[in-house]
Amino acid sequence: MRSITEAAGTESISQIDRTAIERDIERRHEHPNAQRHFLQTMRGLFQWAIKAAHVEPDPTFGLKATRPATDGHHVWTDDECAAFEARWPLGTRERLAFYLLPYTGLRRGDAVRLGRPHVKRGIATIRTEKTGQVVTIPILPPLQSSIDAGPVGELTYICGDRGRPMKKESFGNWFRAAYEKVDVPGSVHGLRKYGATRRQQWRDGSAA
Repeated sequence: MRSITEAAGTESISQIDRTAIERDIERRHEHPNAQRHFLQTMRGLFQWAIKAAHVEPDPTFGLKATRPATDGHHVWTDDECAAFEARWPLGTRERLAFYLLPYTGLRRGDAVRLGRPHVKRGIATIRTEKTGQVVTIPILPPLQSSIDAGPVGELTYICGDRGRPMKKESFGNWFRAAYEKVDVPGSVHGLRKYGATRRQQWRDGSAA
């Protein structure tokens, strides 16, 4: 906002039209985040100006900033996984959640629902929240060891301090706090992606 004020602080807001906004978006084409911040700031300004009857229509309507190119979620590395395991040993809720995500590949909304009622003879069967598909997942020995070490809830493996199921939003915040304590720049999705690259090796017994 300061740079906008320095560049056009004396201009009437009614003179700032769609062409002017598009020009300033393009001027930041090499910096997608700056584009996005500029557009968000101007959109907020004009939404206020319209409500206050200073101007109409909104010159930012329908405009989009360039989406920054990224590789997606950071995929956990072997070293980061080892650091997490060193901080959270077997017998902690953190270790159980850490094993459950990559060994099952479930999204967090499904991971927090998985529990003993879903497992029969070492195979978990659950209807996924997002797609409604029924999936079957073998409970591999390392994950089973973590489940046996607990603590687990009565109906779900992942649980809160009092053994009650967790909502996926609460779980996401709680698990983030766990991996931030070991300085892992990861995410729940990044851990699932790590598991996707290793799951066949785990099934074959060629990875620890």
